[in-house]
Amino acid sequence: MRSAPATNPTIVAKKKKFGLNPQNVHPWQMVLRGGGLQCRYSPSASENQYPEKPMIAAAATRVATTAAIGCRGRRGARGESSTSSSSAKETPRAHPAPGGTGPTARPGDALNDESGSTVHDRENGHGRDVAVLARTPGAEGRRVISAGRSASPMRRSGVPRPATRTFTLANGLNVVLAPSPASPVASVWVWYRVGSKNEHPGITGASHWVEHMLFQGSPRYGKGEIDRAVVRVGGELNAFTDTDFTAYFTTVPHEHLAVPLDIESDRMTRALITDGEVERERTVIHSEREGNENWPEFRVEEELYQLAFRIHPYRWDALGRREDIERMSPAQLREYYQRYYGTRNATLVIAGKFNPAATAAEVRRRFSPLPRSGAPVEVAETEPFPRGERRAELSGPGTTPYLQLGWRAPAFSAPETAATMALDSLLGGEARLFAAGSMWGRGAEHPSARLYRALVDPGLAVRATSDWRPRTYEGLFTIQAQAARGVSLDRLEAAIDAVLERLRRTGPTAAEMDDLRTKVRRGVALAYEGASRTAFRLGYFSVLGGPALEDALFRQLLRVRAREIRDRARAMFVPEARVVVRYEPTEAAGDE
Repeated sequence: MRSAPATNPTIVAKKKKFGLNPQNVHPWQMVLRGGGLQCRYSPSASENQYPEKPMIAAAATRVATTAAIGCRGRRGARGESSTSSSSAKETPRAHPAPGGTGPTARPGDALNDESGSTVHDRENGHGRDVAVLARTPGAEGRRVISAGRSASPMRRSGVPRPATRTFTLANGLNVVLAPSPASPVASVWVWYRVGSKNEHPGITGASHWVEHMLFQGSPRYGKGEIDRAVVRVGGELNAFTDTDFTAYFTTVPHEHLAVPLDIESDRMTRALITDGEVERERTVIHSEREGNENWPEFRVEEELYQLAFRIHPYRWDALGRREDIERMSPAQLREYYQRYYGTRNATLVIAGKFNPAATAAEVRRRFSPLPRSGAPVEVAETEPFPRGERRAELSGPGTTPYLQLGWRAPAFSAPETAATMALDSLLGGEARLFAAGSMWGRGAEHPSARLYRALVDPGLAVRATSDWRPRTYEGLFTIQAQAARGVSLDRLEAAIDAVLERLRRTGPTAAEMDDLRTKVRRGVALAYEGASRTAFRLGYFSVLGGPALEDALFRQLLRVRAREIRDRARAMFVPEARVVVRYEPTEAAGDE
């Protein structure tokens, strides 16, 4: 995790989970539009003075939705490492009024509507103008224009995405613009389809290290100047590294949009990764790794993935292995950056308040001169299906035993994705990617989930949940539980086996299926609230398959049958194909 500058007064607050002080809860109006619950923000003058974080609005949305859901009827996860500095304020997106058309494209761009269709006309930067297909969520009868002709209303997916303009520069950079005139901020995200999956033994952790280095200097910004430039205008900046991608974002008051655009265009292909800064950052990253090793959960999960994967690069954590952090050279890091971090592997997303035509022109002016670069990021290695259970035992400081189990899970684009996500919701409590109040997952255990009811309620565990994060390639579906004092791991594991056996035998109940659909509808209604959340989601699906994948997944989750979920449980939760890591504390944490 990149250390934020000491001059930023909001660092301590950023380290805490986003929550709500009752004094800062904003007034909300709940409205039903287009068959889905949506929220409309009504700010007061005094609220506009409050320097809230982007996710505060989402938390307020979650509270409001939980209260009104009856109107519809019945530390970071693995692989993620983030950096932050903040002070910008943001309110949820107000939905645009019906009517109107999208802006006109410029020559040399490829344009997409949010359903996944594309009109390409690059021709080395020259070509005809075409019009953008745009949709307003909740607006019935919205017309779209294409090549100067009227078109039929765009199909409705049920996902309340804002109207977007998407184009591709001649150098390969994908650009997504999502204007929201009512927003007080603009959020700029750059997503690279580069993550720990592109590393190899000897340079594991390179993606995370590059994440740090992109804050340490570029031709126009010296060391520390990127942070200062953003904080000076009241903005926040962050970055995180995962297995499949790395993302950088900056959210600023809308009138300062030029600041993050200048930063990102400068460091996309020209970051200064000097020997001296690499060595200084090595100490920071090594310290970050040591800090994580103090947590049994980190050690257990790292061991779990190393057991589960013997060929595929998912077998190491995004932080990298200790020996690689200690030995990787500055030259190796520069080569990795120059090889993968380029326009062909990047997606620029801008959401919030801005003039679409002027911003598109500014993006072309700043980013078109960058060279077409970025090597292919696809992974050739294929992990064979496991034959036989794999186990490991760990020990160390702690207070209670901890257990994690894993099973091979499908890639994000696989047809089994919806049923797998439904299993995660039944066992853990929320449908990842459609969890209210979260960008890409749930933050804690859920009392209605099967694991919670079977392990936590009767006092066998102090916490228990499941976790399946969609990946580009086959990953793991995991279950983790921390035993209550005096409960053995044998007893805890037997209780988990019993939960899974019941699910394999009878599948979910009708009430659980109703609850699943309610959670998905609630989550999707809040998915694009606020500029930062909007830009995150548009970028996330862009690098993993596009908005059409989100639409399909949403429809599949609402239509998946109990029988399909039961069959998925039978196929996935095979005892002889699982990996198990158990952690036994040898002494109480802090004991002398």
